[in-house]
Amino acid sequence: MLFREGDPGVEMFYVLDGLVRLSRGGVPITEIGADRYFGEMALLVNAPRSATAVGGDEGATLARVSEENFEIVLRENPHIVLQILEEMAGRLRSTNEQLEKAAQVDSTTEADLSDLSDESDRSEDAA
Repeated sequence: MLFREGDPGVEMFYVLDGLVRLSRGGVPITEIGADRYFGEMALLVNAPRSATAVGGDEGATLARVSEENFEIVLRENPHIVLQILEEMAGRLRSTNEQLEKAAQVDSTTEADLSDLSDESDRSEDAA
């Protein structure tokens, strides 16, 4: 295990080889493969880890980036800043889409329950 949800975020990781699995509350979120990174959110917003990270079945080779090195990388490599922003925007878009789908399911369920309640009321009135 690399870190647990709620741990302090003092570094980020870049996957050189293999796979890392992220989960939240025991529920799988995503898998991060080679040439991708994770853990940057905790560094950027100085917050606890929002997920648990474990190596995949075959393990993973990672590059650890400390908070100090992260700041240097960002300052000296504007193209990396852009890549991080693009990744974060993609994650935000994906989260928004998932929330919209969940809201649609919730409103559909609520409407179905309301219809059932109306039918029940009509049955009771008829009796």
